[in-house]
Amino acid sequence: MTYRSIDRGVLGCIVTGYAKGGTTLVKDLLVQTTDMVSGFEGGLLLSSSPAEGIPEPHARHLLEAWRPGGDFLDRYKQCLTFAEGYRLLRNSARQVPNKDAPLIDKTPEYLVCLVDVLRRAPGTPLVIVVRDPLAVIVSWLQLGNSLTDAIAWVRAASESLLRAIDRGGSLPLYVVNLADLIGQPNATLASLHGWLGRPHRMIDPRAECGLPYEAGGRGGLPQGIETDRHDITSRCSFEKLAAIRREVDRAMPYRRSIAAIRSGPCHIASAQWARVA
Repeated sequence: MTYRSIDRGVLGCIVTGYAKGGTTLVKDLLVQTTDMVSGFEGGLLLSSSPAEGIPEPHARHLLEAWRPGGDFLDRYKQCLTFAEGYRLLRNSARQVPNKDAPLIDKTPEYLVCLVDVLRRAPGTPLVIVVRDPLAVIVSWLQLGNSLTDAIAWVRAASESLLRAIDRGGSLPLYVVNLADLIGQPNATLASLHGWLGRPHRMIDPRAECGLPYEAGGRGGLPQGIETDRHDITSRCSFEKLAAIRREVDRAMPYRRSIAAIRSGPCHIASAQWARVA
């Protein structure tokens, strides 16, 4: 199937990355500081065409978060292109009051099929949020997942990421390292704004991002962002963390290389990957 580019006035960008890795934070900050709008997740590009529909649980999440109406999924399957599908979503969603605003499709699951996503939305800016895979896995364990399952998903996502980065700077990819965003939120976001071609607007630390974190954001991040939640050393004992690290490093010897990727366009990330791999 031949895929057409999607008007950036309809789909402003895609945000993906590790689940529990900061994608919601990046999406919420972009909504706060640009004219783009978003719901919880999209998931449209997980299928090869709109006719295939949107797989679960993404279809359910989309209906709950975007509120496009009960017949949306049937109408979406009639769309001939993804561009038509995103336009239908924007026009139908009750959570999008401005029908002229570009959408952000934030879907972590895109990370495991990045090459397919890039092919299905050619030219659409794609923001990848990275975090030390060890920290991601610890977060998954806090949700009751097994270490085996957590490593399997994070490994598949990481290898998909590396395949996309290996393609070089010709692709519209921008990497945001969660550590950079927490350490220098406005500087990191200003660089991302510039890459997206949008004017830089400072983060309002008084704003509520709507995230289920404890109050008390610091370092210029909005209220509701507690940076301590990203400190994995406070979430398990030293001995347990050391044991998890050994298992993760055994399964993913490139783990530290991913954690060291700095924020920037793909060609910068690729050069850094070459240095640390």
